[in-house]
Amino acid sequence: MKPLEVANEAQKIVEHAVYTDTPIYQLRKTMREFCERVEIEDKADEIVRNTKMRYYYAGDSPVTLIGFGVIEPGQVVRIPAKLSEQVAKHPEFTPVKPRRIPKSKGLRVVCPYTNLRKETREALERYAPQVEFVDVSSDEQALWRLWKEVWADCQDTVFVEHDIVIHEGVIPAFENCKDVWCTFAYPYAFGNNDPYHGTGCVRFRAELMADFPDLWDIVGKMSGPHHPPGHWCSLDGYSQVTLWAAEYHSHQHDPACKHLDPGNSHGCLGQF
Repeated sequence: MKPLEVANEAQKIVEHAVYTDTPIYQLRKTMREFCERVEIEDKADEIVRNTKMRYYYAGDSPVTLIGFGVIEPGQVVRIPAKLSEQVAKHPEFTPVKPRRIPKSKGLRVVCPYTNLRKETREALERYAPQVEFVDVSSDEQALWRLWKEVWADCQDTVFVEHDIVIHEGVIPAFENCKDVWCTFAYPYAFGNNDPYHGTGCVRFRAELMADFPDLWDIVGKMSGPHHPPGHWCSLDGYSQVTLWAAEYHSHQHDPACKHLDPGNSHGCLGQF
């Protein structure tokens, strides 16, 4: 609330007390509740001021936004609130509005698999009995389609890959942590099998899905010399760099989970 609005409303409370002969001590509760409401509204205003709106740039050539940088055609960018008014007036920028978050159905747990390992299944059934095992062996884009379906559902969701063995601390940590993107590490073949934080054991909140509804549409168009668009092997890397570019960062939890196959199944390690 603005200072003048606060002063005016406080004056109304005092005037009402005077006209109704309300004892001063009875104003304590009313004024305390008023102060608490002002504090809550101020925090909400601060969140709005700091919010970065997402815009799609439909121009034919790159444009430079002073205070931000170069924006390429077709790029979706998060613009600081202080620049949003300037961008909103530009005819080639379209705001990307967050989706409405549906009522929570509880934490969803999904295990996509082509070769489900026994130890993985047993750990999930023990620590996450609500788990959904989904066969993605039909083609190389099946995992990408699953991510799109889960994202469209807009529910807090955990993904655990078919050779990751979670421990008893994973699900409680994912449930209790308020961050929108959380991971648990697992050994991977980068370097010396050091713990790696990727989509092998990850939880995304519905808030992120609503705020970035087209993430997997963007990721699905990415390709490189080793993977065509939507290929299962590149989704981890492409989704992370896309989220980083949009200024999201994962909360990395430990201790690491067990990885039954820390190698790379088709020899493209670390390459897009």
